[in-house]
Amino acid sequence: MDRHFLGIAFQSPLKKTCTVLSLLGKDFLSSGEDFNRPTSVELIVQPTYQIFYSGPVSDELLDFITARRSIYHTYLGSAFCLVFPEEPQKLQGEVMEIDLTQEYSVESVLPVPLLAKITPLSGSAYATARAVPLVHNGDRTFHNRVDFIFEASGKPILAKLKKSNLEHKIVRLQNNQIICLW
Repeated sequence: MDRHFLGIAFQSPLKKTCTVLSLLGKDFLSSGEDFNRPTSVELIVQPTYQIFYSGPVSDELLDFITARRSIYHTYLGSAFCLVFPEEPQKLQGEVMEIDLTQEYSVESVLPVPLLAKITPLSGSAYATARAVPLVHNGDRTFHNRVDFIFEASGKPILAKLKKSNLEHKIVRLQNNQIICLW
C-alpha cells in the first residue's frame, strides 16, 4: 500500500475560542442510562494555513480541489468544518538528508518525537496539539497518536532534529521552504 504524507503550516496568527459542549449519550457498559457530560473544547477561529500532501493520489486530489469538488473532506481535529481551499498548486521538492548537528528553520508543524532542541526566537510563541490521531484505519478509526509543536503566529521553528521511529519526510520545496510531512 502506498503511504500518504501530510504537513500543515499556519500562515497567520491563530485566534482561538473556548467553549463547553454538552455530550449526551448512553452508558452501554452498565445500566444503559443517559448521561450528560460537559466537555471543554478549544476552537481555532478563521485559520489561514497551507496543507501539504505527498502520496499516490496527489494528481487526482489537485484536480478535485481545483475543480472545487468536495469528495475529499478537509478537516482538522475532531470537528468537521466547511472549507474551500484557495490557490491549490503542485510544488516540487526534495527529501533532505538531515544532519543531526545542524539547526533547521522549519515552516510547518513539527511532530514532537523529531525534536532534539528548539531555539526560541524573539517574539515567538509556541503551542502544542496533543494526542493527534496519526494513522487512519478506515471507518472512523485510527491507531497511533502523536504530539505536535507549532509557532502560534505562523513563524518558522528553529530546531535541531533527531532520529525517530515516526515515519516522516523533511522536504526542501522549490522556494527553499523546509517542511515536515508525516
